[in-house]
This record gives sequence, structure tokens and C-alpha cells, in this order.
Amino acid sequence: MGRLDLILLDAALRFKDFNYGPDVLKEEVEKYKRYGERLEPFIADTVHVMNDAIAQKKILELIPLLHHLVHQQVVKAYTTRVGSGPFPTEILGSIGDLLRFAGQEFGNITGRPRRCGWLDIVALKYSCQINGFSALNLTKLDILSNLDEIQLGVSYKLADGTPVKSFPSDLRLLEQLNVEYEVVPGWKSDISCVRNYSDLPKAARQYVERSYPLHWCWARP
Repeated sequence: MGRLDLILLDAALRFKDFNYGPDVLKEEVEKYKRYGERLEPFIADTVHVMNDAIAQKKILELIPLLHHLVHQQVVKAYTTRVGSGPFPTEILGSIGDLLRFAGQEFGNITGRPRRCGWLDIVALKYSCQINGFSALNLTKLDILSNLDEIQLGVSYKLADGTPVKSFPSDLRLLEQLNVEYEVVPGWKSDISCVRNYSDLPKAARQYVERSYPLHWCWARP
């Protein structure tokens, strides 16, 4: 209400015929509360709604009709980010350091260390949905080779256990949620020279195939 009060005061100073008083502020707040109540049933995460409708074949998906365009994206086998802010699958401690140094996760210009985390399938799926990717080019799989086991962030839940259906746009919510993980075995072998997908260890192929049900395009590890 404080911000609206300032806006109305500014309007009163600039427009001589604008009569402003406490009753005007109260009336405006109440009016827009009623608007909010009427609109609330129609407000939803449209990315989730649209993709759910596509999956149920309720609407036509246009992306497959446009395959003359490039719908691929490069994706690391784990998650990184730079700077502060919520990072649900971030790995702190020795494993995070291992990924950072093995993957040379430092800024090219600043040398600033990147934050490293487990692959976040919720965020990856959301990125694919909003961008219409039909295939993903996987890279840096070999960075995970020294791990006994690997975690996959497969879903989000609120603190009370309520599932979060899609990647939230509210950063405050993103900070508060919990990640549900699946643990898969590592492969404990050097795959940096592998050039054919079929030559990967079984555990590495299982990790790739579990990571996301889009078509993966094989790139060098």
C-alpha cells in the first residue's frame, strides 16, 4: 500500500484535477482485490498447462512441424551456475570441488569459480519445454567418472511435502523447496576417449537414458 500511496501522491502533484485522499487509496485497493479474486481461477503456470495439454493431445504441437529449424541444445552432465541466488541441486564440499576442478568450471575472463550441482531434471525439462528443443547434445559426461554414485534431481517438493509440478518462477519459492533425488551407480572408468555411444560402460548409458526422455545427441564426453 505504501508504493501505491506514493504513486497517487505523485499523480495529485502533477494533475491539478486529481483529487487524492485516504478514501481514494482505500477504494483503489479494495477494487483491485476484487479483480484479483475474479482472476485467480484463471491464473496458472502456462508452461505446465500447455505442455500437459500437448502430452494429452488436446492441442496441436507445432514444434515437430518445424524440424527444418535447429531445436538442439548443449547440456552438461551436471548443473553449473555463476553468481548468487537459489541453486536447488548445488553440491557443497569435496564432491562439488571435484566437479569444479575436473570440469574446469571457472570463468573464462574472471577466473571466478562456478557453482556445481547434480543434474537438475526439473530445470532441464522446463528449459526444453519453453524453448521447444527436440534433442540435447550431452557433454562433460566424463567429469562424473570418478564418482561411486551419482544423484539426479528428479522432482521438487515444498517443505510440507506438496509436489511442485513445474520449475517455479518465484525465486523465494525456489529457495524454500526440497529436491527429490534418485541415486544411480557410477562407472568408475575413464571414458574420455570413447567416441561411440555403445562403447560407454553400462552404468554411463543408464545415467544418460535416465537423465531425460528426450533424444540425446552423442557428443564427446
